[in-house]
Amino acid sequence: MTGLAEAFHAHAADLLPEAGTVLLLAVSGGADSMALWDLLVRADRWHLALFHLDHGLREDAPRDAEVIRAQAAAYVAAGFLPTRLIVERADVPALAREWRCAFEAAGRRQRYARLRALAVKHRVAAVLTAHHRDDQAETVLANLLRGAGPPGKAGIPPRRQLAPRLPLVRPLLPFTRAELREHCVRQGVAWHEDTSNDDLRHQRNWLRHRVLPALEAGVPGFGAELARLADDNRTILAESEGTVTATWRRALADDDLLTDGVLPLPESQRLLVWRRLLQHLDLPIERPHLRRLDELARGASGRRFALGRWLFLRRPHALAWELSQPRVPANIVQLDGPGEYHRGWERMRCSVETAPFTLSTDRHHAMLAAEACAWPLAWRLSESGERWLPLGAPGRQTVVKFLSARGVSSRLRPLTPVVADRNGIVWVPGHAIAQRARITAATAQALHLRWHPAGQAAQAATMPATLEEADEDI
Repeated sequence: MTGLAEAFHAHAADLLPEAGTVLLLAVSGGADSMALWDLLVRADRWHLALFHLDHGLREDAPRDAEVIRAQAAAYVAAGFLPTRLIVERADVPALAREWRCAFEAAGRRQRYARLRALAVKHRVAAVLTAHHRDDQAETVLANLLRGAGPPGKAGIPPRRQLAPRLPLVRPLLPFTRAELREHCVRQGVAWHEDTSNDDLRHQRNWLRHRVLPALEAGVPGFGAELARLADDNRTILAESEGTVTATWRRALADDDLLTDGVLPLPESQRLLVWRRLLQHLDLPIERPHLRRLDELARGASGRRFALGRWLFLRRPHALAWELSQPRVPANIVQLDGPGEYHRGWERMRCSVETAPFTLSTDRHHAMLAAEACAWPLAWRLSESGERWLPLGAPGRQTVVKFLSARGVSSRLRPLTPVVADRNGIVWVPGHAIAQRARITAATAQALHLRWHPAGQAAQAATMPATLEEADEDI
């Protein structure tokens, strides 16, 4: 066993799952990922599955898969357990156009999506990537240049959750690119250079080939110090994680965040909450955006801030958000009975339940007395001047006046949906049910309506890879 192999296994002992489990490796065909594959094959402790994705961007890209297949055959000939190879090709330029992002971001998003899916299919215990110390130094330096806070300075974590009960592990972070290439040479492992890594128009390549070598020459050990800076900032983040996570879970609702528990936090922790919010809404994580959200949350009620396709609004005790250009269909959807219905981006589920009932406090759920509702129901926009009697209200009022009192902006009041029968409105989703449709002691059956608003559906449909994925390369 080489010195690198000994150091690798000593470091990875606490990171990797127990022997005998299945590990899924992301392998590009470059020296770093080929070295990781070799170290794991020679350890002979795990069952290995390997995933390679051709992005369809380079003419010589098929050579990557050829190198991988040849190495797999060499391992079998040498008596090692075979590795399950999964080689796929993606039209990354087409995905980039569909997702409206750069090629690099589209490629990362597709890689991680496929890794998650394959991990479930093959029941793997962990997904591994070959990020190393030089990748860490490049990431931290790039984040420093754009003014990142502690999360950006923390760089690439050695381990995080790719999905529930599925860790993503980077066991090569303590080792340099040079050490990994030297290992490949000693073990006779071939690799294929990605020619796009030499394109200095990309900032990461410029940092890798020009800036970091110059800094290392002038200040020996500079790269190692950047890696230590990442370790220190991960420690700082870990100390705040419990408080931030607890605050986030208490404050988050479907389309707002209660600010009473957030504002008393120190600024550094508030910014971590806003960072989670931007990530939650699939928005770019930039320091100025965090500052603007913090100013908005600490400012007077009624202020607003537009970012991407979302509009943030300061309400008396919450920071709310809504689509800046909501997709609202004009059609009327008829609800004929139990089932699921769609209206543009929105969904509505209907079911009939018998007593005793479990009453939900979720404002996207409504429990109505079934005998008070006449089928079919109509899921639609409110009509001009339409009046109704909300639960507990002193008298009938227009839907517009009701929504105004609930703090709904004038821009969105005409776009708020209602559910009605032939006798009028029974529910304004997200707000209140009608007095006549309330559950009483005499109610035998309840109509349970569950509304999934357009903002939730649009967000779920376009949710990309996580923030960490957006900062990393395989």
